Amino acid sequence: MEEKKYSRYTFILIALTTIIRIYLASTIGLGIDEAHYVQFALHPALSYYDHPPLIGYIIRFFIIIIGQSILAVRTPAILAGIGTAFMLFFIGKKLYDAKTGFWAVIIFNCIPLFSAVGGITVVPDTILCFLWLILLFIVWQIYLTGKKSLWYSAGIITGLMLLTKYTAFVAYPSLILFILFTPSMRKRLKEKEPYIAFLISIALFLPVLIWNHENYWASFIFQFTHGLGDKKFFNPEIFFKNIGAQAGVFSLIFFFLVYLLVKTVQRAIKKEDKSLLFASFSLPVILLFLYSGLSNEVLPHWPAVGFLTLLPVAGNFAYNTLHSHAKKYIKYLFLVSLITGGLLTIIIPAQIIFRPFPLPSDIDITQDIIGWKQLAERMKEIKIEENKDDFFVFTHKFYIASQLAYYLEPEIPVYCLSKQTDQYDFWQFPKNLKKSLSERNGLFFCDDTFKKDPALLYQFREIEEAQAIPVYHRENYVKNFYIYKCYGFNTEKTDPAFLQSLQFTPKNLKSEVRDWNNRYFFLINKHAHKNKIIDTFFLSLTWLGSGFVLIPLVLLIVLLKRKRPYWRYIAVFLLSLIIGGIIVVILKENLNIPRPFTYFGKDNINILGPPLKSRSFPSGHSQTIFTGVLFLSWLMPKWCILFCLIGILSGISRCFVGAHFPIDIIAGSIIAIISFLIVKVLLERRSSIINFYIKNKQTLKKAVFLAVLSYIFLLFIPHYKHPVYTDTQEIANNIEIIKPLSIKIFAPFTELPLHLINMAYPKGELLSWFIWLSIIWALYAIKRLKKQGKIKKLIRGFAAIFISLLLFAVYGIFTPIQRYKLVPKNNAAVLLDLHSHTIYSHDGLVTPAYNMKWHYNYGFKCWAITEHNNAGAATILQENIIRKHRLPLSAIPSQEIKFKGVYFNLLGIEKNINPKNFNTPKELIDNIHNSGGAVIIPHIWAVKKTQITLKELVDAGVDGFEITGISSVPLTLEKQREIINLCQENNLVMVSGTNWHGWNNLCTDWTFFETENWEELTLKERKDAVITALKNKEINRFRAITYQYNYPPNNIVLAPLQTTFSYITSLDKTQRFLWIFWIILIYLTLNLIRDKRRIVMAIWLVFSALLFLKSIYFFELWLSVREMNNILLDINKGLLTLSLITLFMGLTNFKRTK
Repeated sequence: MEEKKYSRYTFILIALTTIIRIYLASTIGLGIDEAHYVQFALHPALSYYDHPPLIGYIIRFFIIIIGQSILAVRTPAILAGIGTAFMLFFIGKKLYDAKTGFWAVIIFNCIPLFSAVGGITVVPDTILCFLWLILLFIVWQIYLTGKKSLWYSAGIITGLMLLTKYTAFVAYPSLILFILFTPSMRKRLKEKEPYIAFLISIALFLPVLIWNHENYWASFIFQFTHGLGDKKFFNPEIFFKNIGAQAGVFSLIFFFLVYLLVKTVQRAIKKEDKSLLFASFSLPVILLFLYSGLSNEVLPHWPAVGFLTLLPVAGNFAYNTLHSHAKKYIKYLFLVSLITGGLLTIIIPAQIIFRPFPLPSDIDITQDIIGWKQLAERMKEIKIEENKDDFFVFTHKFYIASQLAYYLEPEIPVYCLSKQTDQYDFWQFPKNLKKSLSERNGLFFCDDTFKKDPALLYQFREIEEAQAIPVYHRENYVKNFYIYKCYGFNTEKTDPAFLQSLQFTPKNLKSEVRDWNNRYFFLINKHAHKNKIIDTFFLSLTWLGSGFVLIPLVLLIVLLKRKRPYWRYIAVFLLSLIIGGIIVVILKENLNIPRPFTYFGKDNINILGPPLKSRSFPSGHSQTIFTGVLFLSWLMPKWCILFCLIGILSGISRCFVGAHFPIDIIAGSIIAIISFLIVKVLLERRSSIINFYIKNKQTLKKAVFLAVLSYIFLLFIPHYKHPVYTDTQEIANNIEIIKPLSIKIFAPFTELPLHLINMAYPKGELLSWFIWLSIIWALYAIKRLKKQGKIKKLIRGFAAIFISLLLFAVYGIFTPIQRYKLVPKNNAAVLLDLHSHTIYSHDGLVTPAYNMKWHYNYGFKCWAITEHNNAGAATILQENIIRKHRLPLSAIPSQEIKFKGVYFNLLGIEKNINPKNFNTPKELIDNIHNSGGAVIIPHIWAVKKTQITLKELVDAGVDGFEITGISSVPLTLEKQREIINLCQENNLVMVSGTNWHGWNNLCTDWTFFETENWEELTLKERKDAVITALKNKEINRFRAITYQYNYPPNNIVLAPLQTTFSYITSLDKTQRFLWIFWIILIYLTLNLIRDKRRIVMAIWLVFSALLFLKSIYFFELWLSVREMNNILLDINKGLLTLSLITLFMGLTNFKRTK
């Protein structure tokens, strides 16, 4: 009973502190380190100069699914804080009792470093603390239960820790200490599992090793010298400063933790296993940074995991001290320490938000986090006002470069030009700054802390006086920012170290592997056609890798060996072969790597057998033969060496006959090993999952029935959709469709939502879906539900269907998924979109940067940003990205206006056009033509009331019409044909327009544009080429293209059935097999779950959290453009309401579960 009480207290405490942290995380600006880690997320790489990559990957994940907001960036820290608190409770409860766990959580929340900083700020240490406690818990479980499989979990967690921070390497000596000094754990060293766990952790750490190899171990060298230093052994001033810093961030609790560390070590020496565990996982970390702190500055959070490990011990000490006859002064000291820590935990965020205490600038952390948004807005104003001067933004310190870069987002790149090596040098190295920035104009910025005159650092033709931007917080002056306008960057005379401080040229492991691959292929292949006996020998070995030969051979050996039960051995072999084969087929089909015959040419290699041209990686023969080798080696261990030799020679034979590269063979063998081990473990040991299904034969029968239905699903005749020219409905054979591999693999969660949300008449079709699902639910409920409470459950089911449909629609609208990409097959054409919007329109949902990313992902090389009633801003911001990355793209400044009921897209216009200044359409169009622009009439079919006829628009001189696109009013075939005829009769350009506002990530409309040497043209020349062709009405150069475009359904009631059938028939073989895999996997997994209500509850709560975070993202976005956009706030309110509804659904399920 007492355990439940303290568990409840702990849950309430964590819930309350989490709510406070969410408020603080969304209110307080990003710190220096946090902003830098966001740049990690925006520049994905195998690793980074400062840290391993996991922090960047996690932030990137939440930015992708939620959007770039401060709360989204800090969500990993909040979740890690929740996880750390629960792990402290579980560890305290497991090793002592629930009271200890509860007090450990209290102490955790009273330590400023963990509660006021660690649970809010997104830094590697926050993630490391959570993973560290998981590892400690797993190790203790291994000690208690001896369960060998837990070692694999320990290996995975250790590998993730290594991807978080280099400090995690101390986990190895911690594990070794506990294993060596615990007799029962020492026995584990004779088992293979600990060593496999070590290999797993190193395998996960491989990205960091590869990055360091490519960059001459730069990160390892930096961290070693940065952390341990090379100064004298002992510096009293620095040492005591470090101790003071520790006491400051831990409060007086720090001294109690030191005391408890000593006591824990003493008990560990006496062979107390609990104390040995805590000492092993705390002492190495603390000693490492104690040694480093003797003469080097150690940041307070570096040894955090060492002290965190002691919190369960502290929780036990706290409870025993406060509930026993301990000396009063000890109780008072402890309570004073706890209260002091709690007050500091409150004061630190209060100081940041309200600044009640005037602090010196060198210790006032608000100096680092306030004012950056104000500076970013001023930078954008300068960029937009003085677009012709093309300023690039730069500074001399990476700390402030990352701070400003976060608020500028990718739209305005920030350069860091300093002599000190930092991460920016690695990002800027490929750009050749000496050439790309030569004679460019720049905006140099700094603040009071890092104030520096750029004239002392760089050579510019002219540098204006600094513009001071005072920063105030709650009417109190904080600091100044300074902006210098610099003209004509002379990169020749500037110290080269400022432009690139790397002392080496990074390697390219991919090129090294490719060279190795080619070299060893020729080393083997050159011996073909030299000797008939050798040729015959290797042809026989390659023939042995065929499934038609190997499968009967292996089955015959099993029967001759009389191994029983036969089914288990045969099942291991065949399932391994099937699983590995599916992986091989998926990789072959989607990667489509050319064979040596295609790669080198038939005259440069020796071919034995039929010439194979494509789908080289991975080798199916190698996967087959190595599956056989592994199986036979397991069946007959004495012949293992012979089988392995045959397998290796068979693999070599694939290079010998000219069919595969060495890397294909290695990949095939690795797939065979993985699939064989998985199947062997599951079937040989009869895991709990297998036993469950053997006992539940009814479930297995249903799974077989499901598989049969799925097979029928495979028999649907494919009806693949192709891109078509809108005016003639002919297939556009000059367009290639590219589908990402991830979209195919996760089709139920990626393709399906986008397909179903692609509705021409959303309200009617959603209503039809609701009716169909409600009928199905009602029939089920009438038949299966008990009479008691049937009406209540029926109504609850209808409500759940309605909310689920809303959630599905929201998921489809806001999930950032690219379904496919269209690419012209020749270089003499590009794809255009002459109608799109950003947040600078009153109803736009996406930033200019995301608008650009969306267009690029769908194959567009040029697009127009047709903002409502304003022009230029978004395009200017996009051009900064295009210039920085030297992309063959172009963004056309445009504007969409409404004139006498008709919308006009004014293309190529940078100044704002007010329709009230014109009396007739002709007057408006002539003005645009005289200004160098073109006029397209968008979604004319959606116009309801207008004073202008189509003939008047033609006579006024419009350049063309949109003949397809998305709008609030569905485009019917009849109306489309009418517009096409009008254009053909009057020699007008026919284009498509996505009219993309950000409502979903699907694209169905492109405009094919014939042009020469697009990539060689400048930005201005690309825009001029499109506008000139439109004005001249060069109709043969433009073709509107649609793909997956949906017209309004003929029968709205049957729309769900038609949509489902069209989706099924559009899937290729790979996608259908993967659908079967997901259906059966989900079905079998659900059958493993005893209490499905808990899963339903968890799903509702996850949706609630995601909707809440997404609503905060849109609110932050609205704040930046509130003067011109009003829909973002409405979206924020809608998502917040839906979040509360799903929270209610989740809590209702929780109550019913209890």
